[in-house]
Amino acid sequence: MSLGDQILQVIISGITSGCIYAVVGLAIAVVYNVTRMFDLSQGMYVMLGAMLVCVFQKLGLCLGISIVLALIIPFSASLLIWRILFYSSSQRYPTITLTMITVGLGLLIEGIAFLTFGTDVRVGPYYLNITPIRVSGASISPQAPLIYASLLLALFGLSFLFGRTILGKALRACHERPLAARLMGISPRNMMYFSFVLAVCLGALGGIIMVPYTAASYSMGWNFLIKGLLAAVAGGVSKFQGVIVGGLVLGLLESVAAGFISSSYASIITFTIFVIILLFRPTGLIGGREISGWKD
Repeated sequence: MSLGDQILQVIISGITSGCIYAVVGLAIAVVYNVTRMFDLSQGMYVMLGAMLVCVFQKLGLCLGISIVLALIIPFSASLLIWRILFYSSSQRYPTITLTMITVGLGLLIEGIAFLTFGTDVRVGPYYLNITPIRVSGASISPQAPLIYASLLLALFGLSFLFGRTILGKALRACHERPLAARLMGISPRNMMYFSFVLAVCLGALGGIIMVPYTAASYSMGWNFLIKGLLAAVAGGVSKFQGVIVGGLVLGLLESVAAGFISSSYASIITFTIFVIILLFRPTGLIGGREISGWKD
């Protein structure tokens, strides 16, 4: 492979990985832009989506049913989790307390996944029955078109929800003016509930689309949480486009570092660059001076 083809392959791999990080980052941003809280259990829903779709396909279920079940199970679990952990405490405890609860929740889900799925690494078949797409001397994974399409679907869906619907305006109001929203008859608790469940579905979608591009295991959740959180914060957690840019930049930096320097130091190099970015741009690459919901 020539140097030009190698560079092209690195860019393609970086963009594909970055799209996955961006989907996870969107899930984190949805909760933050309604509740001002970072849900640090999001990586576990990515893991659940990936593991469940692999397990169901191995059991012989068709792809469509496997995907639906891999979405329904985390969705149903999030309804129960919210009712038990957050329904009564969301209005009584400070944000930092609720954030730490999500850390404990993530550890709990990971433990349950370990007992349920074991330590085996799982990889499912490609969703599209196509050969790798050739671009010059580089190749694009057969899973990549679905990854790109899923990110675009999530982006446009959330943009429409938050920018064009009454529900979206209510969600934004709970972030920007919680007291005024309550006085107008909007329930911050219900909006928090909705944002949490929506983010769980986005996280599970991120896990579903990454298989078989990336292998799935019970311990993968924290890695994707860190990268999704970094993409959201460094890109600009208050704006959709910032999260997308953050995810793509993270994926490209990681791919370049692994391809041309060392895969062993890829994460260290990438995180160092992002820390430098945050030092000079605390609100993110495309963040504004203040958090202002989903406004441009």
